[in-house]
Amino acid sequence: MAERIRTAIVGCGAWGRNLLRVARAHPRLQVTAVADPNRSIVTGDVPRFDSLEAVPDPLDAVLIATPGPTHAVVAIDAIDRGAHVFVEKPMATCVVDASRVVAAAARAGRVGMVGHLLRHHPAARAMSAQVASGALGRPLSFHSERCSMPGGRDPDGDVLWSLAPHDVSLLIALDGSDVVAAMCEPIASDACTLGFTMASGLVARMVVSRTSAAKRRRVTITCERGVVVFDDCLPVRKVEVRSGEARSWPEYDASIEPLRAELDAFVRAVDGGERPLTSLQEGLDVVALIERARSVAAQESARSMPPLEARR
Repeated sequence: MAERIRTAIVGCGAWGRNLLRVARAHPRLQVTAVADPNRSIVTGDVPRFDSLEAVPDPLDAVLIATPGPTHAVVAIDAIDRGAHVFVEKPMATCVVDASRVVAAAARAGRVGMVGHLLRHHPAARAMSAQVASGALGRPLSFHSERCSMPGGRDPDGDVLWSLAPHDVSLLIALDGSDVVAAMCEPIASDACTLGFTMASGLVARMVVSRTSAAKRRRVTITCERGVVVFDDCLPVRKVEVRSGEARSWPEYDASIEPLRAELDAFVRAVDGGERPLTSLQEGLDVVALIERARSVAAQESARSMPPLEARR
């Protein structure tokens, strides 16, 4: 039996606690440390340290769940120590930082993976498989709603970095063609619409919000001969296929916890079995698309702002 992977978790907030729970139950991961300055967190029998720098060697892997703007720095520090890294989304909050992580992992020959959870969600994978089968023809549009009720936190800086990476990752997996146009339109405080037009002709719209009256987690892909809908707020039958008057609900293994499937994939990559489905390069691509849309919005805002004299 292969030796267990000695693993530290950096960041033990709401999502970090999920990582800790699933990692401790994983037969191939040995969680040897949690790094978080909050002395009140409960880590069971796992030692807590104030920072990654304080965690003693040996260390094989680091799982990172700190606030998004710190991801790149922590990932590079871990890689420089010789560790493989699993970085929660967003991989970084700018292309420059994301590129530095990719380069550091390549230099060190370390595995890097990004926590784009939906790519490992069994129902989302069933949705993608329906489209990839070609039975419904070419995909024409992608529409997603990832909306939360007020009161949630934005540890990643803003609503775009907190919520949009999930759906941008799905879009990249669905359509690998170049983006020919991008937009980002604010709707209200903590809410906006992202839009992309792909070289293939596919048009994508993504609504992300922290001010919704109800929680929504829905992706609709319209194809030439039908529609596939993934609604993660439904308790069962999360995926529906509509073609004319016909309706069907593809099967998937609902017993699989997406986070466990994600860590399984990370372990396989560390063991040398396969390239991560959500690699650092994909993480960089996701960051690049979000940054591009934000820059378009900034340019539009600057153009629409009246001259200084008119504002006096």
